[in-house]
Amino acid sequence: MNTTEQPGKPPTRTRDQVDEALKVIEQIRATGTMPDDSYHKCLVSLAYEYFRAGEDQVGLIILNRIPASYYETVQYQQMLDDASYRDLVLLLVYRMIQMGVVQGADDLYVPNQAPAQA
Repeated sequence: MNTTEQPGKPPTRTRDQVDEALKVIEQIRATGTMPDDSYHKCLVSLAYEYFRAGEDQVGLIILNRIPASYYETVQYQQMLDDASYRDLVLLLVYRMIQMGVVQGADDLYVPNQAPAQA
């Protein structure tokens, strides 16, 4: 397996591995068995993986495929229900701030909670 291991962090997948994961998600989605909310959550998670693999532009393209209604209504509840997903989203947002895609918290709506404890 071609991953990059860093102490204290999960291994980083390669671009090819993330591409393959996206392909699997799209195949499942095509069967009609994956609800929209789950599909969009998977896309956010895969976008994060693209960012971690150094593929920032691909990650942004993936995020752009998700309708605004997901971010405005569904994602917040998913973040409240799933602390690891909340942490992933916060790390993704931080990366987007670093890239200059967003200016900061005023551009975003995220729950005001501390990341989950490891």
